[in-house]
Amino acid sequence: MNHGSLYSGIGGWLLAARWASIKNVFTCEIDEFCNKVLDKHFPDTDRYNDIKETDFTKYRGTIDILSTSDPCQPFSFAGKRKGKEDDRFLWPQTIKAIQEIRPAYVVFENVPGFISLGFETVASDLEAEGYQVESFIIPACGVGAWHRRDRLWIIAYSDKNEYSELRKSRQREFSPELLGSNIRRFWNREYGPELRRNANGVSSKLDKNRWESLGNSIVPQIAYIIFEAIKEVHKNYENQ
Repeated sequence: MNHGSLYSGIGGWLLAARWASIKNVFTCEIDEFCNKVLDKHFPDTDRYNDIKETDFTKYRGTIDILSTSDPCQPFSFAGKRKGKEDDRFLWPQTIKAIQEIRPAYVVFENVPGFISLGFETVASDLEAEGYQVESFIIPACGVGAWHRRDRLWIIAYSDKNEYSELRKSRQREFSPELLGSNIRRFWNREYGPELRRNANGVSSKLDKNRWESLGNSIVPQIAYIIFEAIKEVHKNYENQ
């Protein structure tokens, strides 16, 4: 399976995809420090900077999973919570990229404050594009971290691609609940120290760039669980 990443940060989504043996195809990240990290650890991916200036149509039909962590500042309880009135609200750019790429799956992560200020817009826009939407609140402590760090995770599945024909031919209706049950099942498995590494805290000696990039990063252990669940659903359909 192929993975593309929007608002890639220091590569948490890409690390999770690597763990899940999913190919990382491209990143889109405007921050200079984060791009240096991406260049070091994921040098073989296509690199884009400003989502407002990027045309993703070259990837149409080639990306199975598109991940996105839209800027959280408009929704964070630590900020002014202007939501869609904040100039850092970039969902219109995100949905444009989704329309251009048409991925089979969209996986979205943001702060809990997004629920009241942006979720309805995101869900309705995804549904208008033919995606079925399911959401979860999953904390970092759920994978062994020593902090709570609640985050909203949205998983959307499209019926406007090759998988819809596969579904119809087998007379089996796909539903978000099927994917959700796989996520819950994977959540209850024992993953061991390899999955839990780096989830239990960071050094207090990090410089400002590293602190900020970690603060804005996803928990890759959670993304890994979601990716593995998606892979299993995909594999089940291929084997029927």
